[in-house]
Amino acid sequence: MDSDLIRKIINVRHYKTLYFKDYKWMMQHQPSMKQVMSIIAERDAAIQERNLAISERKSAVAERTWHSSSETQPSPSGTTP
Repeated sequence: MDSDLIRKIINVRHYKTLYFKDYKWMMQHQPSMKQVMSIIAERDAAIQERNLAISERKSAVAERTWHSSSETQPSPSGTTP
């Protein structure tokens, strides 16, 4: 046989043994669509919970800032009530 042909056959066999087995293994260990959707739903719920906590913190800070600034500001007429 021609040496180039032998080299090509060896390369093809080598390619198949290296990559095809890994591909088959990867496909066997892929999560199902149901598992993927539940993971995404859990992640979205965690993000939503975090965003709600951030929003509550921001509103609490804004309320504190508003109350403290209204107490120290003079009345518009310049006299105290």
